[in-house]
Amino acid sequence: MSEPSSFYAKITIKPESYEQFLRAEPAVAKSQSGWNEWFHSKTMYGKPELTENHLNTYKHSSNREIIDHWLKAGQSYSFSEYDRENETWHFGIIWFTKNYLEMIPMLSTIRGIAGFREGNELDFIIVYSYFWEPNQINAYLKFSSGNSEFVEKVEPEDLKCADLYLTKKWHQFAENILLD
Repeated sequence: MSEPSSFYAKITIKPESYEQFLRAEPAVAKSQSGWNEWFHSKTMYGKPELTENHLNTYKHSSNREIIDHWLKAGQSYSFSEYDRENETWHFGIIWFTKNYLEMIPMLSTIRGIAGFREGNELDFIIVYSYFWEPNQINAYLKFSSGNSEFVEKVEPEDLKCADLYLTKKWHQFAENILLD
């Protein structure tokens, strides 16, 4: 993997719970399960041993600060859209990272929404090579019963959903670039 992967999350959450999540402190990666299994399942050059120091989170006081940080990082082409009618939050970073260790803080942050959502089993997070190798999956998580877990096999409808949403957003960003 030599090009940045893309990050996409689709979460069903009530408006008041979404606002609570944004105001809340970021989740602590060390308290979430599955990191070792996920990390050791990945092929990478010079793979370090995953230690507690690698399970760091962002140094922000709220989830909103983290989201805003990414939205202001112009070259990342990030978006955060809450659909009140369908009570669905779409969050993505089109130019995210190619480094598995750099994925951990954002994955941890969005995994932290698990305790705020209603329990829709269709919610997911995916990090994958949207532009170059769409079947190159770096991380895929599903939500259930107040938590999230890494899943090895991606559901085709989730990959299709991510592709469609990222394509829509990429076209919007590209249009704005041409207008600037």
